[in-house]
Amino acid sequence: MRRTLHVAAALVFCSALFAQPAFTDGSALLSHTAYSGGCMAVTDMDGDGLDDIVQLDQADHVFVLYQNTDGSFTTYDYGAVNGGNQWGWAIADLNNDGHKDICSGSHGSTNFVKITSRGVYTFSQLDGPGIFTQGMSMGDLDNDGRVDVFACGDTEAPNIWFTNASGVPVNNNAYINWSTSPSSDMSGNYGSSFVDFDNDGDQDFYISHCRQGHDDPNDVLRWNRLFVNDGTNHYTDEAAQYGVQDHEQTWTTDFGDYDNDGDMDMFSTRT
Repeated sequence: MRRTLHVAAALVFCSALFAQPAFTDGSALLSHTAYSGGCMAVTDMDGDGLDDIVQLDQADHVFVLYQNTDGSFTTYDYGAVNGGNQWGWAIADLNNDGHKDICSGSHGSTNFVKITSRGVYTFSQLDGPGIFTQGMSMGDLDNDGRVDVFACGDTEAPNIWFTNASGVPVNNNAYINWSTSPSSDMSGNYGSSFVDFDNDGDQDFYISHCRQGHDDPNDVLRWNRLFVNDGTNHYTDEAAQYGVQDHEQTWTTDFGDYDNDGDMDMFSTRT
């Protein structure tokens, strides 16, 4: 009888260890309420080891809620970006000063909030063609130790900026050949992901394609694109070779090791 009791106790203990986690609404902890148009982030903005919350209120006004050691938040107002809805943004430390910066894009401009300390920032617009920005992402495309910026063009080709030694992104669309086969206006870029999908130690990236009014799966504007780094930071679209061209209307794609087998898997959302 004693042995049976021990087994039962062990089963109860194991069951408690693997119990399903529960979530509670913690909205009351926030120091500022925002009404997002789609963009938000949770990231450590100032390198203190605590995750902060970055809000884009009404799709244009930036607030950073810095987390305190007691779990509360302190709000800093970084102002309106440019008076228009921001459809995409990306956040990273572009000048390696310990404070993350923000790039966002709207219909016609790409905007840069350079943060030097809590509440201290400068605002500017990035150079390059004005595009209808959808998703944005950041990654070190040329392996120089600085994060670069990519913006999806909904109605035109993408924009790409390489961050210089001063921490300022500078447009260089000619670095990558965006042309398609069959030829097109290279529009329909909807979401992007930087990832070393083949685990060879260099940066690759994937573009999800969705183009309104293009309903034929044979239309190149629906085809997703996988730009593979050849090891010298030159990129070629090899989506077809890797079987991920996916002639659907795809909004977003992300990567992760879903089955813990040591290689990357892919998940996409479609219309």
